[in-house]
Amino acid sequence: MNRVKKRSNQLKWSVYSDYEGAFLTKFHEYRLGGLGGFLKLLTSLGITANHVSVLSGIAALLFIPAFVRSTALAILALMAHLALDVIDGPLAKFQGTAGNAGMFVDFCADLIGVIAITVGLTLGGVLEPVVAILHAFLYTAVVFMSLMHSILQIKQPFTFRSRMFIYGFIIGMYVVERLLGKHIDLIQEVTVISSVLMTFVFYKDCLRLYAAAKVQ
Repeated sequence: MNRVKKRSNQLKWSVYSDYEGAFLTKFHEYRLGGLGGFLKLLTSLGITANHVSVLSGIAALLFIPAFVRSTALAILALMAHLALDVIDGPLAKFQGTAGNAGMFVDFCADLIGVIAITVGLTLGGVLEPVVAILHAFLYTAVVFMSLMHSILQIKQPFTFRSRMFIYGFIIGMYVVERLLGKHIDLIQEVTVISSVLMTFVFYKDCLRLYAAAKVQ
């Protein structure tokens, strides 16, 4: 069986694997219904999905100075980044502007977020510079590989990006510390584990793209 099976009727670039895409399609529909009134308000104010994506990137950049000064402020910046990231996709669909250009803006905002938060954690002494550089490189490489699979319409069964995993861990540790008064510092270990997983995914993606190039 040819393992380089093409996706059918791919109309939009994506950084999601086949499995993620099927799940997120339903999740996006749910968000679109739940945010209907808010999306109408944003549209009436002339706010587009690209505006929201740019604001998401700016919120992530604010994590850098915030983390150096106050963990609470940094968590607020991170949550603002995530909240805005949840809105831009449904807003684009609501306004009928969803497409490759908007996806690319959202992709850039997400990438800025990963790099900014990695830099903030490094300046705050949480991550070693070597770990931070390796993580940022691998995240960028894995997302680029997913984008290549989508553009070339090559099946990608699975991928792993550390973004939500690490963000959730940062927020979770802060909540535990506030509730229990116990400081937990495992972000570097989680980042290393994530980098190992992304290395494996990157290797598999390289093999899949190489096989596709040989077929063509």
